[in-house]
Amino acid sequence: MLKGKFNNVGYDTLVFSRVSGNIIKVYLNNELIYKFGSETANIWNKTFKIELEKLKDENYLTIEIFGIYDVGLSSKPFLTTKENARKYVFYKEFFKEKFIYISIGISIISAIVSWIFGTAIRDIQLRYSYISFGIFFMLTAFFLLHFGVRETTFSLNLYFAFLKLLSLASYSSLVFCIYAVETYKNNKFTSRWIVIVFITFLILVSISFDFTIYVKVTQITNVFMIFALVYTVIRVFALKVEYLYFSSVFSAIVVIESIVSLFVPNTKELLTSYAFTVSAISVIVMLSKDFEKLVLEHRFLSNEILKDPLTNAFNRNIIDRLKPGGYFILIDLNDFKLLNDKYGHGYGDKILKSFSEIVEGNLSTNDYFIRLGGDEFAIVTHLEDPKGLIENIRKKVKEKINLDFSYGISRYVQFEKTYKKADEKLYKMKQQKALKYKK
Repeated sequence: MLKGKFNNVGYDTLVFSRVSGNIIKVYLNNELIYKFGSETANIWNKTFKIELEKLKDENYLTIEIFGIYDVGLSSKPFLTTKENARKYVFYKEFFKEKFIYISIGISIISAIVSWIFGTAIRDIQLRYSYISFGIFFMLTAFFLLHFGVRETTFSLNLYFAFLKLLSLASYSSLVFCIYAVETYKNNKFTSRWIVIVFITFLILVSISFDFTIYVKVTQITNVFMIFALVYTVIRVFALKVEYLYFSSVFSAIVVIESIVSLFVPNTKELLTSYAFTVSAISVIVMLSKDFEKLVLEHRFLSNEILKDPLTNAFNRNIIDRLKPGGYFILIDLNDFKLLNDKYGHGYGDKILKSFSEIVEGNLSTNDYFIRLGGDEFAIVTHLEDPKGLIENIRKKVKEKINLDFSYGISRYVQFEKTYKKADEKLYKMKQQKALKYKK
């Protein structure tokens, strides 16, 4: 409760820049003139403009603020004229209260755009990165609801559950953000430790049965959130994700501000919504540039430079564009030279075309089918069961064109090394077939 007195000097409007709590009441000369909120309201991002009527030469003002776990004023309230108050509140409402909903909208749009781009990408890891960025933005949009002004949030139990969900959304969003950044640039998620830490926090928040325990738990987890945000910024710079440099630095400023707000009760407006907006715009610009590049690459892949004119499979030029990951299956058609010699090259070409059609008909859009030369082919796939894939193809090739082949499988890391390992396995398979034939 705050009490004070003031003389009538022509100022007839009381303004609060920011209030922490759930309910605010204002008394003028012991008479209640204004009330806003409920025990489950969120009023701390609202700018209040209260017109004072029936002013005396000397007036007494009493301000009561009620809160479940957080009560206070970010700055002293002040008196001014109605016109000045109107201009001040209009500015504050747009850049603070209403901008929250702009940020929520931008986050949701960013999530949808990320998912659309992700579904159109051939590279599996990059697809996971885009989808993870989308999940990060959707969780961010949900978390930003915490900053929106609400006069009520249903019952006290629902309000408590809502706060828990907001905390869980903020923790989970950061995990998805780090995963997205690392898989985007590094093709793998290396910071797995953070998942274990956040699962621990999720459990602690979930089993907090009252506000007192919840506040204590979130005070600890929020400190770690600050550390995790700083860690995210470090990872962005370490991995050289250039499009996120500015948003990362801006987020770091917000982190510093958040640290200050933990220890200084009268901290002014937080920049959280601005930080999320800048991050969303930065990521969308980055993904848009990538998508444009991928579209151009797709057109390039369709050109004859990367396509074998006979089989329509990729030729050896595609190898330089392949990223590490998945499995490499080397294929060599059995006795193809004998077919060529016996029936002629025209017949051989027909067999190669039919073989290629069967193979491509059994591959997904994420797989690569490559003609390395002559009757030597390769498949690069991200399926977890490459042997099952190639055996299924082998069975269909036997049934449809009465042809068999040998193969060798190796994890795809670097072409020369991978090719050597796969070739060794292919050679062993050919030897085993030869021995079986002799018997």
